[in-house]
Amino acid sequence: MSLQSFDLNLLKTFDSLMETRSVSLTAQQLSLTQPAVSNALARLRRLLDDPLLVRTKYGMEPTERALSLKTPVKEGLRQLEGAIQPTSAFDPLTSNRRFTIAAPDFIAVKLLSRLMQRWKETAPQVTINARHLGPDTPEKGLEQGAVDLAVGRFLDVPSRFNRQSLRTESLVCLLASDQAQGKASLSLEEFLALQFVWVSNSGRRGMVDHWLDRQNVQREISLVVSTYTSGAMLVAESQYGLVIAGSYAEYFSQRLPLSVLPLEFDPGQFSIDMLWHPFTEGDMALRWLRSEILWAASADES
Repeated sequence: MSLQSFDLNLLKTFDSLMETRSVSLTAQQLSLTQPAVSNALARLRRLLDDPLLVRTKYGMEPTERALSLKTPVKEGLRQLEGAIQPTSAFDPLTSNRRFTIAAPDFIAVKLLSRLMQRWKETAPQVTINARHLGPDTPEKGLEQGAVDLAVGRFLDVPSRFNRQSLRTESLVCLLASDQAQGKASLSLEEFLALQFVWVSNSGRRGMVDHWLDRQNVQREISLVVSTYTSGAMLVAESQYGLVIAGSYAEYFSQRLPLSVLPLEFDPGQFSIDMLWHPFTEGDMALRWLRSEILWAASADES
């Protein structure tokens, strides 16, 4: 089968069917009749020599062939739409665009507090939908356009995504101010004498614990929470410690009775990165958003 003999309108139908898994819902979504969608599905099945959607007791389910085509078709349609649509200027002062950002809470709270203050004057109608980001790259959200940008520490980033480093971070320890007792830093011995609040969404161990493993020692974890915000609030009223990136520790220490103690040992540094999908490159609004996040992330260094 050659592309010349393929009706590209069928790809829009295929894309919708993969999302809705329903002929009737696809007909509503594309403003078509149900017979028209059924006919398009029949043509797709003949052209691709695969049933694509099969009826089960759970409803219509895609075949392996359909699943393998889902992402390439969606990406191709987005890139084609971006290429044929005229590039329009973006005016943040008058736009009411809604952006979706995925980030861990300790990053989101600092970035967004700066951006929302700035946007009161420069982009008063722009809104943000902030999604919590766990340890994994939100590949599906970026590919389907449900997430405009992801910001965080990423271990495994597929090469199909664009990536830009925002800053390099070192780990520090947060302690309640009355627990710090005038200390300026923590030695390894002092660190190991503490009990810790550990922030984890997956049970996956972090840099400091891998470093401690190599030294054949372990720290004592007394409490596990899902966000750094809740962890910082708990530490402010307890004897526990919290390991966190340095610049974000400063953010919490300015708002809670907390002291930031550098570590006298070096578990390593890491990069806070921004990720986006290449099919958004031509979106002037998202270019503006990326530049705003770069500004917010670099404000500490200016």
